[in-house]
Amino acid sequence: MTAYSSKSSWNLVCVVVGVAILVLTINQARLSLATGLLQFSSSKYGFAFFGAEAAAIYLALLSGAGILIGVGWRGLRHLRG
Repeated sequence: MTAYSSKSSWNLVCVVVGVAILVLTINQARLSLATGLLQFSSSKYGFAFFGAEAAAIYLALLSGAGILIGVGWRGLRHLRG
């Protein structure tokens, strides 16, 4: 496996994981809003955040996914050029 191929696959994984996180976060927020209240909760760990706290968590997850997609995309473009 060449260095180009390894870096390319790593950057592609970053983009794919970032898109998956983005889709899952948007879906969870959409389902939460469909119930009439923005919430972020986990029955497994026993916590629930509502309103502004949930919005802050969703914003952090979306920002992280965006950064991950951006880093992978930039890496792919850099290796091409």
